[in-house]
Amino acid sequence: MTTPETPPSPDPFGFTTAGHARLRVLGPVSEEAVGRWAERVAAKHPIGDAHLIDVGCGKGEWAVQVLARLAGDGVGVEPNPSFAHAALTRAEERLGPGRFTVENCHWEDAAAVHDRFTIAVCTGSLQAFGRLDTALKGLGERLTPGGLALLGTPYWRIPPDTAFLANLGARADDHTSLEDTLAEVRALGWEVLASEAASSEARQRVTVNRIIRDAEDLVDRVHEVVAQLLEAIDRECRRHRVCDRLNERRLL
Repeated sequence: MTTPETPPSPDPFGFTTAGHARLRVLGPVSEEAVGRWAERVAAKHPIGDAHLIDVGCGKGEWAVQVLARLAGDGVGVEPNPSFAHAALTRAEERLGPGRFTVENCHWEDAAAVHDRFTIAVCTGSLQAFGRLDTALKGLGERLTPGGLALLGTPYWRIPPDTAFLANLGARADDHTSLEDTLAEVRALGWEVLASEAASSEARQRVTVNRIIRDAEDLVDRVHEVVAQLLEAIDRECRRHRVCDRLNERRLL
């Protein structure tokens, strides 16, 4: 008696990987905007080599653009294996080997959690810390005096209604307005050097990418179904050929 095989566990990063397949920047931000922020960080950086940490570094575009403008090195923490590989590949191609390394794990398991940095980046992974206040606390503990934090956080563009929250699976107090978000950052003892809201074009780019991804998935599924159908037809044809040969022998 054979033991049935245990079906493989679904890839926990499969949806995220597919949804960002065509994007180098994993969020509603253009590559041009990333470049502008990298210039700001480089201009404000203390004298001396940079030592950068990027929590949830994605494919590495933020870190690479900052380090391309400064001497020094950095480390990214990224739990998605596909993104971690892409980040390391991009960094080696554009910065050279050794300047940016990637730990493929969650933030709490990273060796970098015990290090100190001159730049801390977290542009889309606040969930690594919990909420905005805990993210600022966690990043602040890892910064050297005079260090810089580059933070991307969600906010409500307009007050959300009940139906929207129910569809999103969120609560009204999960986020605040942009003005209240900046006020909270300042109240926690941080100096806000600059802020910028995501453009509608960048948000549309992310949406279009997901539509394209869904269309590609549908085409792949159609091809899969057609291949299965052709295989079934081929099996049936072979079965009929065998039956015909058997009937011929019986007649003889």
